Amino acid sequence: MRNSQANQLREGIEDWATEQPPLDGFTTFASVANKIVGGILSWPTVIMMLVSTLVLGILSMLTFRIALLPFIGILWLLNIVTVGTSWLWLNVPISRILILLPGVIFAAVQSNYTALLPYFGDWDSRAEDLARAGVWPRSYLVQQLPQRRREALVEWEHLKEKFTQSGMTSEELISASLPVWNFLSLTAPDLAEIVQDEYSALVEDKKDSDDF
Repeated sequence: MRNSQANQLREGIEDWATEQPPLDGFTTFASVANKIVGGILSWPTVIMMLVSTLVLGILSMLTFRIALLPFIGILWLLNIVTVGTSWLWLNVPISRILILLPGVIFAAVQSNYTALLPYFGDWDSRAEDLARAGVWPRSYLVQQLPQRRREALVEWEHLKEKFTQSGMTSEELISASLPVWNFLSLTAPDLAEIVQDEYSALVEDKKDSDDF
């Protein structure tokens, strides 16, 4: 069940990232190329997963996960290249023609390499790691998700305060908070559920207060 939820989270993050600029044809071509190369590499990866999951799982248990450190180090190195080339793509457009091929290759390798690693039930991290490579050249946006989530929650707190203190209507609150909720529903469903519950509670409290 958790694996299914992780796949949904990965898809949500990827859907959000692909909707972000840049939306030019060259960026779209790079995204498609990444998917194609990653798909080609995924065939041997599926077979390797059967062995890697068992072997790495046993090694990690016997060595208290110390044996995984070299494999995690490789993932970090791949991530540095993938996110770094993504930053260049987003901020230095003139570099795109030079980093297209290495960016696609590293992102596709990282995506399939990530699939081989055991996450011991940390499905959210697995989903985010897979999405980071899967949406190249927008990987840098996924890298910034923790900060963007914090900013979304700060915005929600501001809207709650405005609703309770300035007479904002329920309709105005839901309209103003919809971008926050849409973002969180794709990239952090647990947080989106909290926002939805808090909205319902605020509206109910406001209704009771008005009735009184």
